[in-house]
Amino acid sequence: MRQASLAEPAVLTARQRDILDLIVEGESNERISQLLRISNRTVAVHVSDILKRSGAASRTVLAVDELRRRLGGPQPAE
Repeated sequence: MRQASLAEPAVLTARQRDILDLIVEGESNERISQLLRISNRTVAVHVSDILKRSGAASRTVLAVDELRRRLGGPQPAE
C-alpha cells in the first residue's frame, strides 16, 4: 500500500531527500551518518519516517521503487 509519491516536493524534507539519495546508492545508516555528519540515531529516525511516508516495506523496496521512479520505469501497483 503506497502512501505518497516521494517525487512530490513537500513529501520529504531536504535532509530526508539527502538520506534517500544515499540509500539508493546503497549506503548503510552508519556510512550515511558519517557522510552527513549526523548521529546514527538521527539517520535511523529519518529512514523510518521515509519508509512510513513511502509505504515501502523495507529500505531495499524503497531503493528499488525510487530507482524505478527516477529511471521512468514501471511503478509498483498501488
